[in-house]
Parts: sequence; structure tokens; C-alpha cells
Amino acid sequence: MIKKTQTFPVIIVGAGAAGVGVGIALKDFGIKHFTVLEADVVGSSFINWPHETQFITPSFPSTSFGLIDYNAIALNTSPALTSGKQHLRGIEYAAYLNKMVQEFDLNVNENCKVLAVEKRKHIFVIETNQGSFQCQYLIWATGEYKFPQIKPFKGAELCTTFSSIKTYKNFTNDNYIVIGAYESGIDVAYNLSKNKEVEGILLIDKTDTIKINEQDPSLSISPYSRQKILDVNNLNLDKIVIYVDIEIDKVVKTADGYSVFSKTDIFKTTHPPILCTGFLGGEHQISNLFDFNENGKPVLNQFDESVKTKNLYLVGPHVQHQNVIFCFIYKFRQRFAIVANNIGKYYGLDNSDMINKYRKNVMYLDDLTCCEHNCLC
Repeated sequence: MIKKTQTFPVIIVGAGAAGVGVGIALKDFGIKHFTVLEADVVGSSFINWPHETQFITPSFPSTSFGLIDYNAIALNTSPALTSGKQHLRGIEYAAYLNKMVQEFDLNVNENCKVLAVEKRKHIFVIETNQGSFQCQYLIWATGEYKFPQIKPFKGAELCTTFSSIKTYKNFTNDNYIVIGAYESGIDVAYNLSKNKEVEGILLIDKTDTIKINEQDPSLSISPYSRQKILDVNNLNLDKIVIYVDIEIDKVVKTADGYSVFSKTDIFKTTHPPILCTGFLGGEHQISNLFDFNENGKPVLNQFDESVKTKNLYLVGPHVQHQNVIFCFIYKFRQRFAIVANNIGKYYGLDNSDMINKYRKNVMYLDDLTCCEHNCLC
């Protein structure tokens, strides 16, 4: 039986923080008829976080004082209020996202995996395991967690990727090597150090991440991670040895385990090294519809629309404009309304009042000069 093609003016692909957030913004800006396609379930990336991993950005119910919760994806909501916690675990944040889907009555098609996307004149045709969909406006919100960098060097496929770890309790033997010392690498090393059976963790990076102290938290480790890795009162941290200025060339499987080679050193371990070298963006799933800059980031116009493919928008952690990086939720949520308003203009919607409301709540960022660093101390 041939399934009928489902047609919507707007389709969002991805039901994580970006997809749910921009869906709510569409409704706020008067666009009611759209659907969200999700390959798994709402918040699946957060559900798949290691059990012990927590948000590095704090949640706090301060909305009534004009300070929206750092991890909220919609006006007048707070993950802290929903969960009762300041640093949520992934499963707890997924519960918040599901509550948002219910509260705002978003039309989400779960277990709907996109197989192919094609632009035919003015229409996007999306083939999925649930049949065909088509739309005039496509918003890509598939995030990055499901797309780890798995080929940063030769033999990287022999490693365990950060995003494949379900819990650190299963790592119970002697010594481990962690490659990459930014947020995920520090999370791995810190949580492994708490296991009594683990004797030592070698944390390797080509950069001395601990000493980087940029004002933009996208360029240096968060205060939350820095505090954990430098806590002199935590005796477990004695297990962690950090090697910097070391760039890995290859990983090789040996008879007694694994050898990690740099230009000057060889590190040996009996277990697969743990790879924490960052993530690709979900936009690479449809890379033919984007242009990419020299840093591998998609090139977007001022409305976060692909410069290569009209009416294709990107939301989420890989949105970047010049030197402004929107890789945290509190950053990229400020662009949801930009996208929603631009689509609304095509329908002749006047959303000036809603723009003011979003702007008042620091959820509408169209002047990027405010992102210039000017912290005095």
C-alpha cells in the first residue's frame, strides 16, 4: 500500500532542545500548521547522555525577575522549576522537553527517520521510514551529539566515543586513556576517577585547556568543569594525569591492548581509548544543501537560512556568524524567533509585539555587536 505524501508549510527535523524550542517559537509567531520529525523520541540525545553527566550551565527559576533560566527553550518556563535541580542530568532535561511538547501541543512524529531530502523547485521532499513529507520551509534541528568526530586521526575507530557511553559504572578496571580535554573529556576523567576500581586516567590534549580563560565560554572550559577538575579537596583527582601539547597521530590495536602514538610519545592501555574530540553537526546529513566555511561550519544569512538553499534554516549548536558561536542552549535559543519571524513575514504576519516580548526576555538576538567581549575583570 502506497502511503500518501503529507504536506505542511513548515517541517522541523529533530525534537531536541533546538527543534522543540523553534517549534514553540513558530506557534508564538502565529505559525500553527507544521510538524516535527524525530528519528527516535523527544530529547533522545539527552536520554543517551552518560547517566552521571550533568549540564555545565546552571538552571535557576529566576524568570519572574526578568532572568530566564539558562537552559529554558521557551518563555515562562524553567527546567529548574520542573526538575527541582540546578545541574540537570540528560534524562531530566528530556523530561522537561517532553513537558514542553505536551504543554504547547506540538505535533511530533517520533521514530520517523529521515532517509533523504531533495529540493524540487520551491518544495522540499523528505523521504522517511514513515513515508514522504513535503514542505515549503524546512528547519534543520538535528544537533550534534549523535554525530561525534570519529575520524580525527588514523585508528580512531578503535576508540570508544563519548556519546556511546551509557554509564561510567561499567569502567572498573585499572587505567584509561582519554583523548580530548574539553567538556566531554573532563566529564569522562572526573567521573572515572570516582570509580574505586579505576587506578588512573591519562587525559591527553594538544591544547592546555585548563589555562585557556576566554570570556566566551564556547572557547574555554566552563567554570563548572574547571571547578570539578581543580578541586584540591577531591582526593580522587589524584588519579588524573593531564598531558598537554600532544597531538595524536594514530591508535593501534596490539596483542596486549592499544597503543596511542603522538610524534614524540607512545601511550599504552589495555582498554580502548576514550575519544572526546568533538562533534560534527547534523547539517552534514544534508551537506549538499549547505555551503561550508573554512572551519567546517555552514554558511548562513542573517536569518540563519542556508545561503545555498532558499527556505532551509538551521537552528542549534552549529549556528555561527563570523566570530559569534551559538553552541550553548542559552545562546542558540536567541535565534529561534529570528527564524520564526522571517518565515512569518512570508505569510504577512505582523509580529512586532511578539518580537518585543522575546527581546525583553533576551530571546531575540539580531544585533551581534552585543556579543563583543567587554568584561572588565
